[in-house]
Amino acid sequence: MQDTNVQVTTLTVNEVVKDDDPQYNAPAIAEQFWHLFNQTPGHFEAEGIYCLLLRNVRLARVCDARQHLVGTAIQWFDCHFLGTRLELDVSLPIGAFQRAYIITPSTHFFTITPCYAFTLSPSDKFSISMRHHLNYNFNVIGTHTRPGISYNTNYAFEYAVLPGLRAEIAGYFLTQLNQDSAGGDGRYFLTRYQLADTRERAMAIGPGQGYVSPSGRWWLSTAGR
Repeated sequence: MQDTNVQVTTLTVNEVVKDDDPQYNAPAIAEQFWHLFNQTPGHFEAEGIYCLLLRNVRLARVCDARQHLVGTAIQWFDCHFLGTRLELDVSLPIGAFQRAYIITPSTHFFTITPCYAFTLSPSDKFSISMRHHLNYNFNVIGTHTRPGISYNTNYAFEYAVLPGLRAEIAGYFLTQLNQDSAGGDGRYFLTRYQLADTRERAMAIGPGQGYVSPSGRWWLSTAGR
């Protein structure tokens, strides 16, 4: 029906409609029909979801070059406006590690990371995404040395310049909250090596672009920082 003046859209309601339900009542759902009715040609949505706040729960398992990441995540969506995700990960140091080299495939210590992420979409064209991580590190294996707790965030401000094509400003920020320690002594590196501050800090920002295929099955994103 794309080339006609008839719009065909499905609206899925993921719960039983009840008059006393604050979310799944008839007037609230009618607002979604009214939203679909008022869309302009060329911007019709083929599918609408009137969703539960709790959308899905899944086990996340991700591998990278240096660690094995195991965790669990819960995420929920406020329809098209806000997507939120809570996650708890454990980084397992399974990669090779040799003290003779500055760069190794493993950090050689365990890390527990609670994470909070969200995507806010005030309009069809503009969105803001952020991921917040708090990294609690354990002793380097076989030593009494412990890296300090750190916080890092990834963020992106995206704008749709064409259907499926988004321009973005993306960045990264990390700050270590306390000193590295040895044997529980946070002043060890100061007294032993005269290192007044062992806290790591990093920041990056730059332009990027993202492309999503019309089917939504694959996407490509690049950024320079």
